[in-house]
Amino acid sequence: MRWRLRLELSIEVGAQNFFQPQPINAMVESNTISLGTRAYYMHSALKDWPDNLCHKVLDNVVSAMEPGYSKILLKENVIQETGAYRETTSLDSIMRQIGQVGA
Repeated sequence: MRWRLRLELSIEVGAQNFFQPQPINAMVESNTISLGTRAYYMHSALKDWPDNLCHKVLDNVVSAMEPGYSKILLKENVIQETGAYRETTSLDSIMRQIGQVGA
C-alpha cells in the first residue's frame, strides 16, 4: 500500500474553467525543470455540450499539454443513436432530481 500513498501525495487536484486557456504548470525544482501537468482527467465533462464547445474545451487543454509527456484522460458515456440502455440515457434526469432534493 505504500505505492498508493506515494501516488496520492504526487497528485494535485485542480479545478479550471475549461472554456478558458489552461495554465501551463511548469515548475523549477532544485535546478530541474518539471514539464508541467502530467495528466488532465475529465469525467462526464463533455456530454452536455454541443460539438463546437467540446472542440473548444479540448483545444484549450491540448494547447497546455507537453507533447510526449502530458496525457488527457476522458471518462464519458457514449450513447448509441438507437438501442441505448435506459440506465445510461436516464443519468441526466436522475442527477437533476438529486440536485433538487432539499432545494
